[in-house]
Amino acid sequence: MKTKVVFRKWKEGGGIIALFPEEYYCGMTCRAYDDVGKDGDANYTTVMINTMRPSPLECVALKRELERLGYDLEIYQRATPKMQETFMAARKTAQQLS
Repeated sequence: MKTKVVFRKWKEGGGIIALFPEEYYCGMTCRAYDDVGKDGDANYTTVMINTMRPSPLECVALKRELERLGYDLEIYQRATPKMQETFMAARKTAQQLS
C-alpha cells in the first residue's frame, strides 16, 4: 500500500520535510519526517504556512531515505479533503482508545 506524502521546503534554512497527512500522531499533528530531526510529528497547517513547494530535485535525498526505510510513496502537492477525512477518523479512533 502506498503512503501519501507531501514534501515541503522550510522558508528559513531550506531543509526538506515530509508530511504524512493521513497519519495521526497526537493532538492535531500528523506524522512527519524531516531531513534534520528525522521521525516525528508536525502540525500540517503550521508547516504549510512556514514552507514552500520544493523542486523535485530538492526532494530526491529525503525521498530515497524514506524508500530505504520501506516506504512506497505517493507524492502530493498538498493534502486532499479525503486525506483530511482519513486523518480526522484516525484522530477520533485514537481519542476513543485513550
